[in-house]
Amino acid sequence: MSTTGYIFGGPDRSGKTTIAKALAATIGAQYYKNDNQREFFEKRPNEFKLLTEYQAPSFVHFLENVTIPGGVVIDRFTPCEFAYSAAYERETNIPLIMDVDWRLAQLGFIFVMCFKTEYPDWDDELVTKEKVAPLIHNYLRYAQVTSMQFVILNTTNQDLQSQLSLILNKRIYVATGGR
Repeated sequence: MSTTGYIFGGPDRSGKTTIAKALAATIGAQYYKNDNQREFFEKRPNEFKLLTEYQAPSFVHFLENVTIPGGVVIDRFTPCEFAYSAAYERETNIPLIMDVDWRLAQLGFIFVMCFKTEYPDWDDELVTKEKVAPLIHNYLRYAQVTSMQFVILNTTNQDLQSQLSLILNKRIYVATGGR
């Protein structure tokens, strides 16, 4: 048994949640977002590594052993830990992240990286606008090493239908990273 799906990543305010929810509704998949990541980011930043080490392998094991009709669309997961830990110079477990990545690739997951070329009305209370460029850079680094197929999606125009079309019409890059 296995479940396939999509994992969304990208800087805050790039449209991840809006697009991920719309994609899930369009394809009949389950939408999942681990909301405690924001709590860890805000109140327990030094424990992010532990969250990754305990949550990620267990969640992937679950996905490897069940079938979720329609699949699953995950809003933030280990690609985000990869990018945010690098941008914030925070310790993480890269070998574990890459193992999870490889396992997700075996399940057929596709990584969707959302970004905007400009963020004119930045209003995030946790992530400063100065971190956006390093986050984009680190998400692009992840795209270079992932084993998953991936989509790099410029969301500046906020055209949800064209963004869904790019994802669903397989405008996908084949990953060259991994094992």
